[in-house]
Amino acid sequence: MEDASPEPALCILTYMTWNLPELSLLICGFANLAIGAYVFLKAPRSPINRSFFIFISGITLWIFCFLLLQITHNFLFDKAIHYGGLLLVIGLFRFAQVFPLGKKPSPRTWLLFMPLVAAGVFLIPFNLLIERMNELPSGILEPVNGPLLPLYIALVGIYMIT
Repeated sequence: MEDASPEPALCILTYMTWNLPELSLLICGFANLAIGAYVFLKAPRSPINRSFFIFISGITLWIFCFLLLQITHNFLFDKAIHYGGLLLVIGLFRFAQVFPLGKKPSPRTWLLFMPLVAAGVFLIPFNLLIERMNELPSGILEPVNGPLLPLYIALVGIYMIT
């Protein structure tokens, strides 16, 4: 009798029934990835195109990791979602600096990112932003906020306002 288990490469497809929300996220993620790659490859040295690509990469990472969290219920993808959000904010901040003129901002502006990057790098892996995920009987994941989430949201808010 043959083993009925799927091939290892196709195992991710067996975790869920593909329904409209998950399929929409998958299509949206690939569309964002395609748009970001197209814009970047049109003029890779342009500060506008680079910053837009960083912004879109953050969105794409966030989407794909959110989808993987929904599929696998593995808490590891929660951390990657936060890194995608961090990349999104950095890309948006950088894009706002260079668009529409396309002139390069001074290298000093990278120093503005250091507090946010340092906070993200050191807070995300230690469950200080999202402590854990509870799975409800309906299968929905419910996050439990960590102790430093309000501080991190305030820091991201300051970057978004400036």
